[in-house]
Order: sequence, then C-alpha cells, then structure tokens
Amino acid sequence: MISKLKKLKGRSLAELVDRCRQKASAMAERAGVSLDVRPVSDAAFLRSFGPDIATGEQLAEYFRERKNGTFYPSFTDKETTISALRKRFPDEESRIIAQADRLCEGKFDLLGYTGLGFGSPVPDWHFEPLSHKRTPLKHWSKIDELDAARSGDKKIVWELNRHQYFTQLGQAYWLTGDERYTKVFLSHIEDWVEKNPPKIGVNWMSSLEAGFRSISWIWAISFFISSPLFRPEIFLKVLKCLYLNGRHLENYLSTYSSPNTHLTGEALGLYFLGTFCEDMDDAARWKEKGYRILLEALDFQVRADGGYVEQATQYHRYTVDFYLSLFIIRRAEGASIDKRHSQKLREMLKFLIYAAQPNGETPLTGDDDGGRLHFLDGGAFADFRSTLAVGAALLGDSELKFAAGRACLEMLWLTGPEGLAAFDSIDPEPPIETARGFEQSGVYSLRDRWAHDANFILIDCGPHGFLNGGHAHADALGFVMSVKGTPIFADSGTYIYTADPKMRDHFRSSGAHNCVTVNGRSSSVMGGPFSWSSVANAELLEWKTDEKGVVFRGTHDGFEKFGVGYEREIRFAFSGETLVIDKIRTKAANSFEVNFILSPGIEAESIGPMSVALRSKAGNHELLAIDTNLGDNPACDGWLIEKTEISPRYGRLVETTKLTLAVTSDQDFQIVNTFRPITA
Repeated sequence: MISKLKKLKGRSLAELVDRCRQKASAMAERAGVSLDVRPVSDAAFLRSFGPDIATGEQLAEYFRERKNGTFYPSFTDKETTISALRKRFPDEESRIIAQADRLCEGKFDLLGYTGLGFGSPVPDWHFEPLSHKRTPLKHWSKIDELDAARSGDKKIVWELNRHQYFTQLGQAYWLTGDERYTKVFLSHIEDWVEKNPPKIGVNWMSSLEAGFRSISWIWAISFFISSPLFRPEIFLKVLKCLYLNGRHLENYLSTYSSPNTHLTGEALGLYFLGTFCEDMDDAARWKEKGYRILLEALDFQVRADGGYVEQATQYHRYTVDFYLSLFIIRRAEGASIDKRHSQKLREMLKFLIYAAQPNGETPLTGDDDGGRLHFLDGGAFADFRSTLAVGAALLGDSELKFAAGRACLEMLWLTGPEGLAAFDSIDPEPPIETARGFEQSGVYSLRDRWAHDANFILIDCGPHGFLNGGHAHADALGFVMSVKGTPIFADSGTYIYTADPKMRDHFRSSGAHNCVTVNGRSSSVMGGPFSWSSVANAELLEWKTDEKGVVFRGTHDGFEKFGVGYEREIRFAFSGETLVIDKIRTKAANSFEVNFILSPGIEAESIGPMSVALRSKAGNHELLAIDTNLGDNPACDGWLIEKTEISPRYGRLVETTKLTLAVTSDQDFQIVNTFRPITA
C-alpha cells in the first residue's frame, strides 16, 4: 500500500483521471461488458464507411480504386518503382526474394536473432522460441510484462507480431508476381485474427505493438490489394481488426505511463489508421488526435539542440523515422507541414550527423531495443545513413546528403522515384564545424575532419535519460572513439531487457562502458529493469575549441556516496594525440577502476605495466598506443587485458576485449592516459 501511495505522489489530476479511466475500461473488458470485446457485425462496420458501401466486395473495390500514393509515393505507380529499384539497386532484388523465401519456410530474422522458428506452417503468435515458453491466453491486463519466468522474452514475441516482415513478402510479390507470397501473407494474417481474439493475449497488452502492427498491415494491404487471392471477405476481416486496433490505441494511449516512443508510435498508428480509413466514422478523430500528440511531443521529447530525451541513439532514430513518415504522408496528401515539425526534424537529423562515427555507423548509446519503424533495405542495424538520406531528399539539405553518402532503397520505398531524383539534385557539403557540443543533451562530438579515416570521439555529459531513466545507462562521462576511421573504444550496447535481469544490469553498468567505477560500483545505481535508485548528475565544466584541437572537461556526483569527487578531462589534438585525464578527490581509501571496452575488431597487447598497444585484427595493423601516468602515490599493478562481450544489437553477443586499470588510493590523484595514433 505504501509503495502504491508513493507512486501517486506528485501526479496531476489529469493523470489520475486518465489512469482510472483506463483501469475501469480494462475491468469492463474482463467482465465482458465492453463493446470492444465483441467484434462489430459486418453490416454495422460497412455502414461506418457511408451509405454507398454495403458489401465486402464494394469495400474492397473502394480501397483498390483509391490512390495508394496517399501513403507513400512508391505505391502510386508500381511499374515505375520496380523499374527504379532494378536500375538503381540491382543487387537488392535477389536479397529481397531470398529473405522472403526464408519467411515462407518459417525462418524469421528478428532483433539480433537469425533463423527463429515459431511453428509451421503458420507461427504460434504467443510462443517464445528461445525459452520455449508460451504466454497464456488471458486478458491482456492480467499478464505481467516483467515476468520472463512465465513467458520468456516478450520482446521476441512482440517483434514477430509487429508483422513488419509482411513488407518483405510484399516487396517480393511486386518483384516476382508470385502468389506464393500472397498465400503466406493471407494465411498469417487470417490466423492472427483468429488466434488473437479482441483483448486476449500478450499481443494486446502494449498499445505500441498495436500501433506498429496496424502500420504493417496497411503497408501489406498496399502491396497485396490487387492480388486475386485477397478476397473481399478476407479484406473485410482485416479492416475490422484494424478498426479494433484503432479503438484500443485511442483508449490506452501511453500518455502518462510511457510518454516516449511508445506514445509517439501509438499516435503515428492512429494517424495511419485515420488516413487509410478516412471515410470511416472514427477516422477523422483518430487522425486529428494522432497528429496533435505528435506535434505536442516535439516540445517535450526533443531537446532544443535536437537531441532525444531518452539519451539513447537508437530511440533517437526511432523518433526521427516517425516524423519522417508523418512528413511524407502529409506532403503526399497535400496537407500543410507545421513549422515545429520541419524545424525539429532537421535538428534531430543534424544531431545524427555528429553522432555518427567516421565509418558511417552510429554507436548505440543508452538502450537499444532492436526495432525500427520499417525494415526496407538490407543495411546494417547501426548504420543510420538511410535515415539521413531520406531526410536529405525531403528537406533538400546538403549536409544531410554529405553524411548519407548515397541514395538507398529505403528512400525509394518511402519517397518514390521522385525522392531519388530530389536526392540526386542536391550538392553535398560537409558541415562547417568538426566539433560540436549539444549542451541541452550533454552530448559532445569531436573529429579532426569530415572523412572516412578521421579521428573521432563522442562524449556523454548529459542528463540521465527521461523521467525515471528507463532507457538510460550508467555511462556519465563515458565516450566512444575511432582512430583513423576505425572504431577503437565501443559502447557495450544493451543485449536484453527483462528476460535476464543480471545481464540487463551488467550492460547498463559503468563497468560495461568507457567509464570509471569506484569500489566496483556504477555512477548510477539500478533500481529495476527500467528504473534507478540513484542517478549521477553530470555537469559540463569546459568546452573549448581552437585551431589546435578541443578541450572537454566534465564532472558528475555519482561517487559522492563514497566521499569521492570525480572529473574527466579530454584533450583532443587535431595533430592526432588525445589525453584522457581522470581526476579523483578522495577522503578515504577506495578502489578505482578505469574501464575501456574495445571494439570487436581490435586486439590489445601489453608493452609494459603502464602501456598497451592496440591493433586491428584484420591485417594486424597497429593503430594506437596507450601510455598511462599515475604519478607517485597510488597503488596499481598495471593494465589487465581480459575477454568480455558486447551487444551490437538486442539479443546478440559478440566477444571482444576489455582493458581495466585498478588503482587503490586514500588521497587525491589523477590518471593520465595518452592515446597516440601509430602511423604506418
């Protein structure tokens, strides 16, 4: 009771009313008295589209005759889109077909997992294949989201049930005309409707999942609408389920429970449904509500410098993709683009330019849940350049084109052949600044030049995430680094959410980042899988750039519980050398560790107690020497080189190397690490 009362403290009347309304609605569903648990009759549903629609055949014909380009220009002219794909991306056709064929065989590549099987020939929509556990079929409000012991990793189940793979089947269908892909799509969607009755099961418990699934179905309909196998009675069944999705989304928006990408993803789902079913009774309200939420969220989810409030690059990209799609749809339907929308979108995209490493991939700082709004090409998960390319085409931005490098298949599917032409017409220009501080987000990016072989550092000195820091990591004053374009010091990633609490905590810890720990403890202390019992408050002390290089100094209070003050200084010289200076103030004896997580392609060799050489595994090229100076006082045995694992994507582990320098001291001291690039 006390814990429940604490949760209520500080909440507004509007929040309390909304939570009570949602609770009452769920209770009504469980009691069977809610209209949402009883599928609407065919006749009543058809009447919602107006007096001219009286049969399933008329409804299907109505949608077939509509201009598909209302959503994405690529659907306006199928033959032109396919022709552009084959001309501009000749290697993609075979990849798409091979991927679709694997899906037909029941092999799913989801998150960081490959070849998952959920049963055959149609997946078991409630089965988690790694743990071999199946979530029971009961009302969604009776399922414990955090109970992995009963259900396994719900992320895997939800990723399957997002049905984003329908797009891959649709792409293959367009390229080949093979109705085999239609049969798989229809068998899956019909079975889903049957095996997931309204409000029953794990696939109704997250409104975000209902939103993503709705978007996937609308994409799939656009691909398969002209197939003779997509019979009117199936089409009617699918539309009725989309209607229930819309009602569920509207009723259970994450306005107060998860006002992050959950809320904006749900709002985008409402906008899609309202646009796609524009003549249906509820459509205008859904569309208006979704649009209003998306615009309002720009004010509290996106910081003034363009950074996303979760302090997580993957969720930043999620958000950018949401607003790119909203931009595309509104432009396609001839609607106005709000000034806030275009300005914040540009700022978020510019942020991603500076967050990207010279090799084009973006470090996945903070949480990575392994998902995306769309999977429309075969690019690497951490390569955000397709998002930058789409932004360049829409906004006509030369810096975005420079950062993107080239056109991509995702751009074709989202913006059509005209998007490719718009991208081609832009003259690329590198950003003027090589170093930039995003002060509101506390992210500091520095490189010696805009080139693929640049030296680069990205530093975290910002707030500890958003609200309860659900997607934050204990990485205050941590950094990632590339030398001559090669990633050297990496972020460990996320690996898992609720399925393995021990690993969840490890990958969020300071020791899994390029950070200092005190007495083996992190700067911020975990309080649950998506919460913290204490957080480190970071503060910028100095950010100075001149013709010679960049100086960064920051501090945080995460170790004050040990009577320890901490400051990190990074001196980045354009000539190549970098100093990382950790300054410790201590009132008693403590043990300290400096942790460096190496990228998987890097190996380390000790060349003395206080020196380490780093080289690339490919070609055995020496890249960097680390020389360490502790002064005269601290006790230290030198660098420890050991094996560890990092996670390049949710659910995937890769072996790499960790460097640890352990120091014991009862007086103030500093650790000076000099990084010297080794020239061939």
